Amino acid sequence: MRNPRSLSYRQPCHTLAGLTRVLAQLSDNDRALIRFLLRKARKSEIASYFNITVDGVRYRELQLRKKLGKNPDFQKIRENF
Repeated sequence: MRNPRSLSYRQPCHTLAGLTRVLAQLSDNDRALIRFLLRKARKSEIASYFNITVDGVRYRELQLRKKLGKNPDFQKIRENF
């Protein structure tokens, strides 16, 4: 794990650029799901938005995590945290 004090001032810019690239590669629905997850919305709220079941939300979340896990830009970002 890196020491936060050893990070250069440029790293946050690289991280932001990497996140921007990752988000640009996702579908509109994937980005919407991320927004819901970041605000810790209930699965029932997400299901209502997408007009799917709660199990469907769990499935989509799992698929999104797999997609992000395979993304090389996202992997680089995770390595730095």
